[in-house]
Amino acid sequence: MDFRKIFLLTAASFAVSLVSYFAFNRFVLKGGTGKAALAINSPSGSLTVTVDGEVSGKTPFYSDTMKGGESSIILSNDTSSYRGKVALTSGALTVVNYSLGPSEDFSEGDTIWLAKSRDAASLVVISDPDEAEVRLDETLLGITPISTKKVSSGDHTLKISKTGYRPRLIKIQNQPGYSLNVKVRLFLLPIPAGAGRLEFSDDSRFKITDFSSTNPSLYADTAAWAKGAAFYLLNPDTALGTPKSSYDLFLDYRGQVFDKDGLKVSSPNTAGKEEVRVGYLGKATDGGLTEDSKLSLINLVGKSLPKIDKVQVVGNAWANVRSGPSTSASVVTRVNEGDKFTLESEDGSFYKISLPDGKTGYISKTYARKL
Repeated sequence: MDFRKIFLLTAASFAVSLVSYFAFNRFVLKGGTGKAALAINSPSGSLTVTVDGEVSGKTPFYSDTMKGGESSIILSNDTSSYRGKVALTSGALTVVNYSLGPSEDFSEGDTIWLAKSRDAASLVVISDPDEAEVRLDETLLGITPISTKKVSSGDHTLKISKTGYRPRLIKIQNQPGYSLNVKVRLFLLPIPAGAGRLEFSDDSRFKITDFSSTNPSLYADTAAWAKGAAFYLLNPDTALGTPKSSYDLFLDYRGQVFDKDGLKVSSPNTAGKEEVRVGYLGKATDGGLTEDSKLSLINLVGKSLPKIDKVQVVGNAWANVRSGPSTSASVVTRVNEGDKFTLESEDGSFYKISLPDGKTGYISKTYARKL
């Protein structure tokens, strides 16, 4: 069997969906040279591959001239890296699939390899973190780490899941006379499903979403949590999905503030924004904003968010907006009762306002009130 064809099939399945990572027609090389094969894919982007201290290429990576035994690999880009070990079996293919995030917690991947066995077919699954649920073709096998002979040769779908982490679905094929080993790294979800809003009465422009968690892996290191949340929000759930919303700031329960890239800041540049989206990184047991986080928000209001005054059209179904502060000035547009506009300045009995098209005009104070 041509390993390279198998690898191309593997890479092609990535292009379809991250949910089905790869399908092997054969793991075992028939009539080969006794060398081992290694394939490395990364749906998160091209990574530099270093094997046993030597830079060997970029992902997608393939070699069928590897020496059997254990090898060290490093997968890296400009901002982070993954270090691990792989078992290489002579005459068999080892596959690594890894999506590199800002840290190990916010990365995910799997390594699959074969080891010769006297059994007809067997399966070993380990995970990081451990105690993950393993299902084979929807049948519960147990909790990691597990080793079982209750698996037949042929094609199967393996699902590894744990509360608070993104599950992984993997297509595998067991071979008689080999133990199929699967090592999985699960992605720590930095944002709970259905995250709700938190009220902050001091300034309605702050739209705060509650990302609070019961997982100490998150709130023990809120700087890493902020980077993970920023990464997660800017990247889709799957390789080819739809990007999510972005946030202007992240605020933790200690009162620390992080920018949209997850970097700690003391004076965020949010001046002039009419709405600031904040992700709150708190402990679920606190039941909302802590006093330290409230003080930080109040400080932000005073330092980085100068008050934006508004005016609202009142007292009539519509009102004229004029080119100057006089009833004799030409009418540039009409606005409707209830409409709100940013107040630029006051000139006698007129308000100077900003219009949606970026222009300015004047409205009589008779038909508008300051908010």
